[in-house]
Amino acid sequence: MRNTIIYLIAFIFLSLSENTASKNLYNQKGRKMENSENANYMILGKYFIYSIIAYEDFEKKQKNIEDFIIYIKDEDNEIELTFHPNLAKGESPMLGGKTSLGRTVVYLISKKDKKIIKINYQK
Repeated sequence: MRNTIIYLIAFIFLSLSENTASKNLYNQKGRKMENSENANYMILGKYFIYSIIAYEDFEKKQKNIEDFIIYIKDEDNEIELTFHPNLAKGESPMLGGKTSLGRTVVYLISKKDKKIIKINYQK
């Protein structure tokens, strides 16, 4: 189950992040990294762990993660992850971040403890 979650989160982030892999093709020793030139997307590892933490709660209460865009905000002591649902075909935006595919949820996660501090469901 844990591996499935990891692969799912990786897939989502890779499908949503911008194409910045070509900007960082070299490792810390200056050697070119294998397959980097073929990568379309990337995710920073420091955000990946927080995504898993939030997703473990998200999957209990929401619908299909593939129907969401995940925004990450890096604060001093916390990471804020906002899971915002897409609009279904033909659907108009509604006030408060809710769609037929789900509702917006914001997770605030402690960098120190790597635990969810607060969950905010927008209405």
